[in-house]
Amino acid sequence: MHRTPSRRLPLVCLVTGVVAAGLAPSALAQSGGGRLGEVLHNRQGNSIQIVDDTVAAPEPAELEYRAESQRYEAELRTLKRTHFATRGTSARELARRDEGLRALRTFTDPAAFHPMITILSDAGADVRQALLDHFAGQGPMGQTALMWIAIAHEDATYREQATKALPTPPSPAVLRAVAALLEHHDDQVVNRAAAMAGVLNAVELIPNLIAAQVAGNPPANDRGARGDLAWIAFERRQAYVQQLIPVQGDNSGAFQPVIGYVHDGVLMRVQDYVVIVYRTEVHHILVGMTDRLLGEPTEHLAYDPDAWNAWYRDTYLPHLEDQRRLAEIARAANIANEDAPPFPDLIDD
Repeated sequence: MHRTPSRRLPLVCLVTGVVAAGLAPSALAQSGGGRLGEVLHNRQGNSIQIVDDTVAAPEPAELEYRAESQRYEAELRTLKRTHFATRGTSARELARRDEGLRALRTFTDPAAFHPMITILSDAGADVRQALLDHFAGQGPMGQTALMWIAIAHEDATYREQATKALPTPPSPAVLRAVAALLEHHDDQVVNRAAAMAGVLNAVELIPNLIAAQVAGNPPANDRGARGDLAWIAFERRQAYVQQLIPVQGDNSGAFQPVIGYVHDGVLMRVQDYVVIVYRTEVHHILVGMTDRLLGEPTEHLAYDPDAWNAWYRDTYLPHLEDQRRLAEIARAANIANEDAPPFPDLIDD
């Protein structure tokens, strides 16, 4: 079966319809966690070589088109049905599952990674572990898939396993995946992405954490299609006798009153609404990270984006520049010491 197009695929990070589209803001610096050719080791002892990670990621539509054109979903469903449908212990069934696990490793196109996660994650513990091992050996693209599982997967146990399989230190692709998930529409996913940024001490993601503290809902209503969301009436109602209806009986007569009402007040038409969400977990992680970084409290900035942006511009960026200059001075001093001639031996006369 054909798995990967014959041409060399660009090295990209996983971007799917489930992950919020878009990468980190322009202020996001590239991580120094993974250099070209560097071999990283994860906590399970697997080695991963970092390859070229500077090629721009494709648009989600490109990955979806490639997955559709290569029929990855159909092949993966067939693989699941023929090799992982049963979980027996007979030699024949175990051999069939082993054959399926070997076939799983042939899917190396990044466009196949998200279908693999969605289709095969419930095929058994051995398949889940095989997915983690496979992604761990696929460079930046596979690391991004691992990060997606570690943050966005619904199973907490699987998220923990994926976290353990991540390489350390994090590569730029991993940091970009965390940055994208900080823009996710699900608050729980954003909270877990912020927690991952805190665990990694990813100071490069401070701008993303600042932006993720507060979220607002998108436009709630298309008035042209659905009309008003609600009507709310504030009114005072005054009753009065509108008219009298004669009622006649044997040797008697009376009038039945008809009660009318006068309404005085305001009618509000609700055409849209705005909800502001304050993500306390993201805020606490951001405050803790910045406190440790500069040794100065930032709790007083609260959830004010303008205050945080001013702090980032006026305090944090100058701090980074000072650190860069100190590093250059130290590096120059080390080079000078290495080039200096050795001290002459002291010879007694």
